[in-house]
Amino acid sequence: MYLIPVEMHRVDNPNWRTVTMSVVPFLATILLLLLPSILESDQPPLQVSSSSLAQKISGPWEDTELSQLLLPEDSAWLKVVFDVPEHIIDKGEPLGLYLSGTFSASAIWNNEAVGAKGQPDINKAVEIPGPIDAVIHLPMRNTRIGSNTLLLKMSSHYKPNDVASIVHRENHLIGLRVGAYSAEQRRSIGYYAAPFLVTALLLVSVIAFVPSPTSSTNFNPISLALVSILCLAALAELSRAVFNYNYNLHTPRLWTITIAIACFGATLLFYALGKSAFNISKRIKLGIVLVAVLIVSTPPNSFTEIPLGMIIIASLTGVFLTAHAALSRTPRLWGLCWAFVLLAGLSIFDSDLFFDRGLYAGALPLIAFLIRDRNEATPTTEPTLQSFSEDRIAVKSSSSQKLVPLKLVVAIHGAGNYSEFEFESGEKALDDRGLNVLSRELPSSFFRIHRSHIANLEYATAMHSLGSGKYQLELKDHIVLPVSRSKVKALRDLINLS
Repeated sequence: MYLIPVEMHRVDNPNWRTVTMSVVPFLATILLLLLPSILESDQPPLQVSSSSLAQKISGPWEDTELSQLLLPEDSAWLKVVFDVPEHIIDKGEPLGLYLSGTFSASAIWNNEAVGAKGQPDINKAVEIPGPIDAVIHLPMRNTRIGSNTLLLKMSSHYKPNDVASIVHRENHLIGLRVGAYSAEQRRSIGYYAAPFLVTALLLVSVIAFVPSPTSSTNFNPISLALVSILCLAALAELSRAVFNYNYNLHTPRLWTITIAIACFGATLLFYALGKSAFNISKRIKLGIVLVAVLIVSTPPNSFTEIPLGMIIIASLTGVFLTAHAALSRTPRLWGLCWAFVLLAGLSIFDSDLFFDRGLYAGALPLIAFLIRDRNEATPTTEPTLQSFSEDRIAVKSSSSQKLVPLKLVVAIHGAGNYSEFEFESGEKALDDRGLNVLSRELPSSFFRIHRSHIANLEYATAMHSLGSGKYQLELKDHIVLPVSRSKVKALRDLINLS
């Protein structure tokens, strides 16, 4: 094949700026994962001596675990004995009872009623759901050194159906504990550091990915969908940090987060398939996504396990496909490959906190790649077809650009976000631009006959009807390409076929 090398600047030359842009998102991810432990209080709660459950305050009492607490018939009494050390009494600093979870409760501390989280009751119609998070002041005058007994009348008629515990857990902290008093009822902003900071980036990204009428950017709706869906999930996650809602609203909040993340996982899988070195059609990609959804939705998987399964499948698929594509023809995909590796690792090894913070921190390198990919697709000072000659086009690979005579190009095929030139000699070359961009640069002899194919009509020899409204265009050397129904009439007119 005849190629004319042209001296130009290298688009993806691995200079310090490129390296910095690739490394910084991963460093930011590490910082976001560490921020909660840095910002949250390190004061340990009081030690729990025992915890037991009973249907009536008179007993009988049975031992129970606070981290796995479910109430029989959604109503019961809970007794928790806390060990108060002497130095707490000597300091005289106030103590607080921290309640976090999908339940209502009234509290009795050493036989003295001290407060409530809503209004619990044995009947669902009578219960008034309390806030998702609450703090009750415990009087020091009624607190003694050693064992102190907390009695909670509890009900959880409005809890989500598939929860493992009505008491929430934050790392090692159980959402039913006694510690230094604070008037702040909501979770600390440190707990939400990852979604809080990433949400700002996501909002900016959503605006950046929405195409303007005058923009010449190679718009990718999948990228816009990824950042938009993740932004919705992050905003729903953050709602708990700014609004201490009643716990009966926790179910719709969880549904919003779960559905959004499941959609993000499905979209991420579709995006990963588009980065493959193989030219996978849109129909096949949608079929693969549907199969993945069916797999993760198969019982005994619960509804809340579906998004985690989708993220794992999408990220692992992305690791293998982008690694293969980077090795075979597109080295710049190594950055995306490592972004998928990070998401896969966090989703598998940090599943407990993945939806609270791991997903948003781990998505930073992916977002950075999406933005960088968009910017690199934007024509700036790089030469266009008209800058060189009307009979040549610049084929832009990841590390160089070469001028090719247009008469040697038989067809151009879509390859995910990229394009693949097919030449008269049978050789092929990958171009960093999509078909949408190339179709604006090509002369009228090149016609987009299908969403995935542009044909050089100088090589057209025949058009065949396959029945049921399906057509094929035959090019020189028996190259056959599908023709979209909407393009049939225009194509017939162009090549003068009846």
